[in-house]
Amino acid sequence: MYLATNPTEFLDTVYNGSGVPDLDLSLGGLVTLFVNLLIGVGLSISIITFAYAALEYAMSAGNPDRISRANKILLWAAVSAFVTLAAVGIQRAFFSAAGASSEVSDVVQDI
Repeated sequence: MYLATNPTEFLDTVYNGSGVPDLDLSLGGLVTLFVNLLIGVGLSISIITFAYAALEYAMSAGNPDRISRANKILLWAAVSAFVTLAAVGIQRAFFSAAGASSEVSDVVQDI
């Protein structure tokens, strides 16, 4: 990973002068970017769902129906987090077997 000594040096390496990131627009680069985007969205949704389940549980005031609902939400949040993290492992294994990179920093050139 590239570590810039100052912010302008970092920006000079990321942008090609036109204000547009210098991305790898090959099919593999676009697939990697898309899959990484989906994984990020999936993990974000899981975290938000965990927070919602905690709020639901806290607001249940001992009501068994609301506690049951919060437990179900928590279960599905855990399932979605597990599936998303499993997708990360599958992605890494697939790209490793194909000899490609699954890192976002490898998709953006010169970082």
